[in-house]
Amino acid sequence: NVSSPAAMAAELLAKLGRWSVLPLRLRLHDPNPVVRQYAIRSLGIMAKPEHAGWLLSALIDPEPEVCKEAYAALLKQDAQVYVKLIDKLDTENMSLRQRLLLIQLLGNSHHGDALPALFKFANDSNPVLRSASFVALAKFPGANLQTIVLQGIRDGNMQVKTNALLLAPRNKNAKVLAAAFAQLSIKDASLSQTLMKILPLLTGEKPRSIKAWQQWWQAHPVGH
Repeated sequence: NVSSPAAMAAELLAKLGRWSVLPLRLRLHDPNPVVRQYAIRSLGIMAKPEHAGWLLSALIDPEPEVCKEAYAALLKQDAQVYVKLIDKLDTENMSLRQRLLLIQLLGNSHHGDALPALFKFANDSNPVLRSASFVALAKFPGANLQTIVLQGIRDGNMQVKTNALLLAPRNKNAKVLAAAFAQLSIKDASLSQTLMKILPLLTGEKPRSIKAWQQWWQAHPVGH
């Protein structure tokens, strides 16, 4: 478990503090992706708020390993710093992978200021991004997400629908409940499994089959 020379250099440069910041900043545009990667690692070890913008720019590097390093470095930052920066980004020209990294970063921030950006991704035309946004929103148990959850349950994409349903028990109201029960008529194995999982939590009732849930809903006052 011996560190590589590059990793050791990154650690040593981080210990130099402000004396190494400018040289490291210049290396963020180095043609060698390994140099960019370990320059980011060094800046990440420092975890200075003023470096967050550089790290966020590195998150859209064309080299995946550089992006991963930038992601790990940003997680060490104060979430409030990078969440505000993300909200100002133009994500239209980013790759799908890069936007997914942003969604993960927003989710792992657990910061309330991340919600507007996640709501924006939840309305994206790409179902992969919509689906990922609901996974990230699951990390905000105290947030009022009833409107966006209702939207997700009614989404035409099964994965988006399923991920939104998983948030329904924590964001329950009459409309969310009705939307969840409306999914019982859809024949999809994964969706049915999710409904079997969440309906007892939504209703406080004991688990039962899909058919039995349909019968229960027909007899339930809210179902009329």
